[in-house]
Amino acid sequence: MDLSFKHMKRLNFLAIALLLIGTSCETIVEVDLPENPPKLVVNSYFNSDSLWAVHVSKSQFVLDNAELQRIENANVKVTKGDGTTFTLSHDEDGFYRSDSERPVLGQTYDIEVTAPDFESVSATNVIPSPVIIESVDTVSVRNDGEDQIELRIKFTDNGATKDYYEVNLFAKRESFISDSSGQAGDTFTFSERIFFESDDLVFTDQAFESTSGSAFTDDIINGKNYQLKLQIYPYFIGGGVPNDPGNPNPDPNPSGFNEEIDLIIELRTVSEDYYKYSTSYANFQWTNGDPFAQPVRVHSNIQNGFGIFAGYSNDRFVLSF
Repeated sequence: MDLSFKHMKRLNFLAIALLLIGTSCETIVEVDLPENPPKLVVNSYFNSDSLWAVHVSKSQFVLDNAELQRIENANVKVTKGDGTTFTLSHDEDGFYRSDSERPVLGQTYDIEVTAPDFESVSATNVIPSPVIIESVDTVSVRNDGEDQIELRIKFTDNGATKDYYEVNLFAKRESFISDSSGQAGDTFTFSERIFFESDDLVFTDQAFESTSGSAFTDDIINGKNYQLKLQIYPYFIGGGVPNDPGNPNPDPNPSGFNEEIDLIIELRTVSEDYYKYSTSYANFQWTNGDPFAQPVRVHSNIQNGFGIFAGYSNDRFVLSF
């Protein structure tokens, strides 16, 4: 008998078996999930450029779709490495802030949060030393038939330490409000995150797309002078699509840049807890809603609670278009 015919018979048998399984009666099993007592959720990314800001809320049951419950009667105390302490005041919507106190580079900080009817929570973290962006070059590239701008970000990793990074892109531009006659009125400046792609080897995935930054380690660049490569589409920062050479009516301004736009490249040097939280949360977002994905546990360094208390330093490089 022909081998291919045997294989076809086996495949047909398998298809029939799967069809029978798919049309069999369903058994619905109700599972009572244990509902644990709520805990405090504390979130704070801190750096030396900003005043202290900590958000406190209440954890919710996994199937609870209610609005986030903010905690507005907590006591939030921060302790410096030398043992001195200060308390943050509630501002609004669960945010606790300092009036003048700023985190200091290299200083270790402990946070303790208490609130009525909750177990107290705590965490420890530090702001790592910044890594400086030495230069940024731009190169025009073509990807899947589309024009892109490739950013080549040059920096030197500190070979004496284990380092963690996050890269972010922002577009800063000016706009104006038109009056009733259509004339330009007051101008205002705003910034927005920029979508980017990368297949750089420092990232754990072979390639990715991101609007919220991406974290990486110095595993393959330890102590090296490195050139990180990111790709962006011109229209994300106000640029148009270049003219087709065969276009009989070419655009006199093919770049599409009709105003000055600042592209801000931000390289953050982050703590290990920052890195673990950022990457695990990104994986959670990526797999959320996928019934076939492996469950993702988001990293937390909050003892007896949830959330993240993590320091970072940053360096920025500005390109004007």
